[in-house]
Amino acid sequence: MKNTMIYIAALIFASCGTEDPGIAPISRTSPDITRTSPEVCDNERPNQNFDPVNSPPSTNGGCDSDAKCTEGLNGRCLLDSNFGRECTYDGCFNDDDCGTDTVCSCGQDRHSDSKFGRADENVCVSAACRTNEDCGDEFCKPNSGQCHEGRGRVSQYFCTTENDECRNDSDCSDDLICSFSPDLKHWRCVSECQ
Repeated sequence: MKNTMIYIAALIFASCGTEDPGIAPISRTSPDITRTSPEVCDNERPNQNFDPVNSPPSTNGGCDSDAKCTEGLNGRCLLDSNFGRECTYDGCFNDDDCGTDTVCSCGQDRHSDSKFGRADENVCVSAACRTNEDCGDEFCKPNSGQCHEGRGRVSQYFCTTENDECRNDSDCSDDLICSFSPDLKHWRCVSECQ
């Protein structure tokens, strides 16, 4: 009986601290993109000069040229696949232009042909961290929009965690992306447009 108890105790001790063999731990290495320092966005936003004749009509009383976009900084008339043409404006150029718990996310080029220059507007986005320094041993990682025109646009920043199921989209299967879950408080693979 004594030997049996020792054997059972040894089995329990040996199993402590082991991970589920069916779940591969994610590497704690740096994600492909992190916020190493505050962004300073450029003030150059070329005219888009799209063809208003062959563009779908606006559903929200939108614009037909950049000249109509005068209610903010660097107004541009852009084509949105959901709403037709609409005016967009730069909302910031650095983090100081944004409020508490937000940072400035620089606009990106929507086109594969770089001659168009930056199309998307600079916007203030929610941020649980401003740089990697705010995350201790972890990293300040951008969380991107998942659907339609927001896909690929930075929508938030969160620290990575030791419980993450992914660090990059490449850690997920083809139809999933790596996104932060506010409920679980870590990064995981989710379906696009979830």
